[in-house]
Amino acid sequence: MSITKLATLYQSGFLGSILAYGVSCVYRVNFVFEANVDNMFTKAGVDAENCGFVQMLAANPVFKGNGSASRLLAWQLERHAVEYPGVDVVLDTTTESGLRAYTRLSFVQIASTSVNTGTDALGVLLAKDASEETRAAGRRTCRQWVMIRRSQSPAV
Repeated sequence: MSITKLATLYQSGFLGSILAYGVSCVYRVNFVFEANVDNMFTKAGVDAENCGFVQMLAANPVFKGNGSASRLLAWQLERHAVEYPGVDVVLDTTTESGLRAYTRLSFVQIASTSVNTGTDALGVLLAKDASEETRAAGRRTCRQWVMIRRSQSPAV
C-alpha cells in the first residue's frame, strides 16, 4: 500500500475507526453492508458505477435534529447536479431517521433488506452470552435501505 493511500485512510478517519471499533467493524462495513448494497443495486437495475454515491453522512448528537446534515447534503447535491448533469445519486441507510431525511431530499427507496450485523436492536455489538431473544430482536430491527435521487429531481 502506498503512502498516499495510507494518508487518505488516516485523513478519512478509517484507521481511527479500526482502533475505536475493531476489525469486526471493518468486516461488517465491507462484507455485510457493502455486499447488501451491491446486491440491492443489481436487483433494482441501478448502474451504481455511473452514479454519484453518498458514502457517509453523520451528525454530532449534540446537533441532531437541527437540519444541519440535511442542509449540507442538499448543498452538495446542488453542486453535484451542476458538475455532473444527468447523473443520479445513490445511497444506503440503516436508520429510519435517515430514511425520512433522505426522502425529504427527493431520494426514493429502491430496495431494502434485513441485516444480521451481530448487534442488538439498538445497534450495540452483542455480547457473546446474549440471549437468543436479544439476537432475534437485533435481526428484526437492523434493516438497510438503498435509495436513489434521479438527476431530474427538483432542487431542495
